[in-house]
Amino acid sequence: MKQYVQPIELLKAVYIPKLLSLSRRYMVIQTYYPGLHVVDTAKPTEIIVSAYADLELAKSHKNGIKDDRLQSILDLHEENHRKMILDIIEGTRYLVYWTTVSHQDADSQMD
Repeated sequence: MKQYVQPIELLKAVYIPKLLSLSRRYMVIQTYYPGLHVVDTAKPTEIIVSAYADLELAKSHKNGIKDDRLQSILDLHEENHRKMILDIIEGTRYLVYWTTVSHQDADSQMD
């Protein structure tokens, strides 16, 4: 089984139109626990977003994180979903990261 090291960076509002132009309309959101699994309520909740062009791949990812209280799929073609992710990015309650390489991209880089 291949293991992946996903490059991550902070998700910025300016990336949303680019994701749409790349047909990466489905965003899987989940809690992100870098390092130790410590929850500090004084700090923003860290989440990570993975963008998919294929809804079935997004659903498969979401099914793998069923126990995550924040797990969800947003569709960037839906105006209310775009507004929601922009509000999350621009707010102070969450620190939002995103994976910048897909598993397919990682496979091609590893071969």
